[in-house]
Order: sequence, then C-alpha cells, then structure tokens
Amino acid sequence: MTILTNTAINAAIKRGYFLRQGNRVKQICVGENLWAEITDSGTLAWRYRFNRLTTGKPSRMSVGTFPSTPLKLARQNGLDCAAMLAEGKDPITERENECEARRKKRTFSEVVKEWFKAFREYDDNRAPKTREDDETKRDQLIAMFGPKRLITDITIKMIQDKLLTIANDDGHKAKARALRGTLREVFQYAIPKGYCATNPAAIDLFRLPKKPGKKLPTLVEPKAVGDLMRDIREYDDTGIRALSLAALELMARTFPRPNNIAAMEWAWDKGDQIVIPVVHMKVKKNTDGTPRGDHRIPLSTQARALLDRLRKITGHGKYVFSTNTKPMATKTLNRALAVLGYKGNHCVHGFRSTASTMLNIECRWPADLIELQLAHGDENKIRAAYFRMNALEAALQDTQQGDAMTDKLWQLRVKMMQHYSDRLDQLSGANVVAIAA
Repeated sequence: MTILTNTAINAAIKRGYFLRQGNRVKQICVGENLWAEITDSGTLAWRYRFNRLTTGKPSRMSVGTFPSTPLKLARQNGLDCAAMLAEGKDPITERENECEARRKKRTFSEVVKEWFKAFREYDDNRAPKTREDDETKRDQLIAMFGPKRLITDITIKMIQDKLLTIANDDGHKAKARALRGTLREVFQYAIPKGYCATNPAAIDLFRLPKKPGKKLPTLVEPKAVGDLMRDIREYDDTGIRALSLAALELMARTFPRPNNIAAMEWAWDKGDQIVIPVVHMKVKKNTDGTPRGDHRIPLSTQARALLDRLRKITGHGKYVFSTNTKPMATKTLNRALAVLGYKGNHCVHGFRSTASTMLNIECRWPADLIELQLAHGDENKIRAAYFRMNALEAALQDTQQGDAMTDKLWQLRVKMMQHYSDRLDQLSGANVVAIAA
C-alpha cells in the first residue's frame, strides 16, 4: 500500500481524486481502519471505522478534517481509538461523555456570548444604535458575575442580590427588570443545551421592585381641552395626514385605549356602536375570574358622522385609519400631537384621563359608569351596584330583570357619550347645544 503524505493528499484533492462522482464518494484507506473521504460540504474528513462494542455493528466516527488535522495527527487519533477498543471502551461513548463533561464546565460569559450570537447577531442589517445597545447589555450581564464564573455555580440568591443592588442602590429599577428578562432567556437557552439544569432567574422565584409609574401629560382644564379640539379640527398643513387627525378626534370622542384606535377595524363598526373584540382588550377577565365580553362603545352623532366620512376613504380595506394592509402605529398619533404643539402637555393616552376627569368633575356622571366605559370597571359589579341603587336586589336572580338593567346601563352610556361629545364641541366653539347630564 502506498504511504500517503500531506503533499500527496493536497495533490489528490487538486486532481479531483476525492471528488464526488454521482452518488459515490471516492475515498481511500490510510491504514489502521482510518479512511479519508469527502463530506457533503466538500471537506476532506478523517473517519475511523470499527465495530461498536455495545451492538457489534459497523460504525465510524470523525477524527478530524484536513488540513486543520494533518495526516500524522489523524493517524494518532486513529491509534487512540484503537487503544480504547483494546481496553474495552467504546470511542463514540467516550467522546459523548467527554463532551458532556465539557458542557458542564461552561462559564456564564461563554453561554451569554453564545446566546447573543444565536439570537441577537443574526441580522447584519441592525441599526448601529441597536447593535451598540446589544453589546452593552451583553457586557453588563458578563460583568454581573465575572468572566470565569461557571454557569452551574450561579444561584437564585446571587442573581437576586445583584439585581436588587442595581434596582435599589443604583436606582435603576427598569434596568434591573430588563436584565432579569434577558437572564431568564439565557438560562432557558442553556438548559436544553445541557449547560445547566435549572433557571435561577425564573419570574416566580423572586420579585423585583416595580418601576415608579410615570404620570402621562394630560389636559383637563376645559378651555385647554377646547383649544386642542379646535386645533385638531382646523389644522391645515401637510405636516400631519388627515387620517391621523381623524384618529385623534375619534379618540377624544370615544376614549378607548390608544392601540384600539390606531388598529381599529371596519368589522368593529356596528352602526350605533363600536364593538372591540375581547381578544384585543387589555383586561379580558372580571375580578372574580369570569371572562369579559366584547367592549362596546356607544357612538355619538359626531363620531358616527366622522366614521361615515372615513368609510369613503378607507372603507375598501381592513383598517379604519390605514389605506394599506398594516394598521396605524400608536406613535403616529403622539407624533401628530407633537406637530400640533402639544408635546409634553398632552399625549394620546391622555384623552382617557381627560374624559374621566371632565365626566366626573365637570359633568358629574356616575363614577362607576365612567369606569365601565373606560373598560376599567367590572361590568357584573357595576350592574349589581345599580340594582342596589334602585332597590332591585331581588332582580339579580331574575334573568329578564337583569337584561333590562343591562339595557338601562347601556342607554345611560349612550346619553353620557353624546353629552360628552357635545361638550367637546361647545368648548371648541362649534355651534352645538350640550345635553344636560
């Protein structure tokens, strides 16, 4: 048998000796059960062939690739496999055990880098700022435990102490919660890889202090509210799309959550009301755990007329405030308010607070009814409250009476929404007569 050398192998590769021919792969035995062959990817690989000790069936295992593993080293690897077999050890089993032991000794920093490479670096078109933020977060995680800490050595208490220090001592509650979310994902990735057995950053193991609530800018003074409605109605410039202005006006007159306005669908328009499916609502259950129904919003005559005008523009599509297949973004509404000059003074979510304040204080509508319209209140409890108010407790067990009370509540909501819409027109200088509350 001709003794091969690295030079001879390179020459054979250049001549195409090892290249595929149809479905067959040209290969050559180097000796001592060691073979050289071309893989599917075109790489020349060293394969050691032997019979498995456990089954007796022919098998093979890779002992390197050329040229990173030269011929001499490949032969030595083959001799090592032969020595294992002589000792009664299966080379494949030994390699699996070695890999398992190596996995268990992975450092936390290695796993973090591996996770970021797998889930954050897949898009080469990331904006420079996004790339910089990802690298900063990766470095922050590694700095929490140092570059040499084994991932199996990290405990729940260690994570909790680190995050509480960031949240309380450093005053970065939002940062601590964000890091905790990323830690949870890293450990969740590491478990099936065999790097660790549990997730010490799981959400149910310990709590972090919540970020203080941010008070959103809201206009509540009647004159300022009137000025805002007039600015929305009379704005005439190319700086804001007409659909954005229409969305702001409907938001003011119906005050659902901003995402429900921005992504409103024509299928929700039921003539005298807008019906938002419960799957699109923030709160889907009552306080007693029973499921809520769809959220109904009575339409005032002004809101109905606005939707009728919009149907001529976007009625052929799915969304009320979009001419294409994607809904309007909530940030578009805040951007429109900024162009109107209300940045820092009023935001799109502020229309809900404006309505709540004016209906409670100025118009003196019942607070429970307002909460129900804002989708805050529990409809079952509010209906029961109105039963008690009318000394109709016994009707709670009467389905017919219950339906009648639900209808009564609906009629009150219809009147309240029309009254509020008229009040907005009155404040903005439109020629309407407000209905008394």
